[in-house]
Amino acid sequence: MRLAYMVATPEVAGNGVLGLKGDLGKNLIRLREHGYEGVEFIVKDPKVLDWEKVKRLVDSVGLEVCAITTGNIYMECNLSLLSSDQSIEQLAWQRLQEVIDFASVFRTKVNIGALRGKIPYGWEKEDSNRKLLDYYQMAAAYAKPKDVEILLEPIAYILTDTVNSTNEAIYFIKKVNRDNFGLELDLFHMNLEERSLGKSFRSAKPYLRHIHISDSNRKPPGYGNLPFSNLIAELKAIQYHSFLSIECFQFPDEDTALRESISVLRRFLC
Repeated sequence: MRLAYMVATPEVAGNGVLGLKGDLGKNLIRLREHGYEGVEFIVKDPKVLDWEKVKRLVDSVGLEVCAITTGNIYMECNLSLLSSDQSIEQLAWQRLQEVIDFASVFRTKVNIGALRGKIPYGWEKEDSNRKLLDYYQMAAAYAKPKDVEILLEPIAYILTDTVNSTNEAIYFIKKVNRDNFGLELDLFHMNLEERSLGKSFRSAKPYLRHIHISDSNRKPPGYGNLPFSNLIAELKAIQYHSFLSIECFQFPDEDTALRESISVLRRFLC
């Protein structure tokens, strides 16, 4: 397992971003100096970025872009794949395609989490699920020739009413049935939704491609009550070898969060 950290691209401006904000080049250097091997980009509108410049910055510090996360498209732009306004839905799909195009520069993964949105008032859940399944299939088909994987991320009930649990995500992954459509888990959401994190990891084994890491309170590892020794042992037991990407509040400040996250997790990865 390797460690990555979330970094916002320059167009992301919202408060409460669960990663580093500011000068992209300097932030990538900070990750490398602290010992991280990967970066996960938080994006909002990738078409405004200079893609080749971003790639040069990443390559110059020797980091791997392990994933690109799309939640801020929903949180800052109010775009979602579920909407009673068809124009919003279509803009969300267009933006997702643009993120996939950006991801193709790095041949990496794109998540679908908060971008799903919530079930609109008056809609049946079954109808919403059918629409989401269509979008998952479309996203995987669009991403395949671009060497991009799509990751479905369960999100806790406090934020959405779609795909809350590991088992719900696995249901859709089986329905989509494409080799570039897999599972992303997030410890914060799992801690709210799953009765047993270890059992969920074991159920997820055939589908799991990526993991978001924070402590129980969304602060850096070590500031809450998650048993990281046990959780890392469970991941070793299912032979998970991909990235653990830190997605947390920058508490008490960015440099401390960067330093202490990797310090805590490295103790258990050895």
